[in-house]
Amino acid sequence: MVAFRSCCSSRSKLCCPSGARGYYELAILETDAVPQYGFASAAFTRVSGASDDGVGDDNKSWEVDGARKCKWHSGKRGSYTCEWKVGDVLGLACDLEDMHMYVSVNGCFDVPNGLVLHLNAGNVQRGLFAAFSGSSGKVRCNLGAAPFQHALPLADFKAFVDFHDGVTQLVPTTLVSAA
Repeated sequence: MVAFRSCCSSRSKLCCPSGARGYYELAILETDAVPQYGFASAAFTRVSGASDDGVGDDNKSWEVDGARKCKWHSGKRGSYTCEWKVGDVLGLACDLEDMHMYVSVNGCFDVPNGLVLHLNAGNVQRGLFAAFSGSSGKVRCNLGAAPFQHALPLADFKAFVDFHDGVTQLVPTTLVSAA
């Protein structure tokens, strides 16, 4: 479980490697006013302390926000009209072959979910990490160490742990862009 305090970010130590398709789930345990859930490249670096820069605020990360109803990469990139609530399970998938980010809510990839952002191949050469920012909520992250609650987008997507022999860990420190 990750509990957010004072605008912080976390990312997995595990990544979806370049050319692969990865998936993880976040269960919303408490809502957050500024949830930013998605993916970060290796260039999205760690710092100590709170920061207003979260996932999606730079060109090294991509995210969706079910409170403010928008999506982010290098700052705001458009609307995302899905609103999340406690108990929802978000499925977050990165396709590093076709360079897309997909989102599901409670297993549904239909609009406004599904393909939400295009990824930049130049920023994901070393793969993508599961990453999320917030200021007050709680989420439970499943990188695949436990069975997923919902189906992956396609059969060729893998859990993040499947790229790393079943090892799962989060980096519980604040992250900001290395701008």
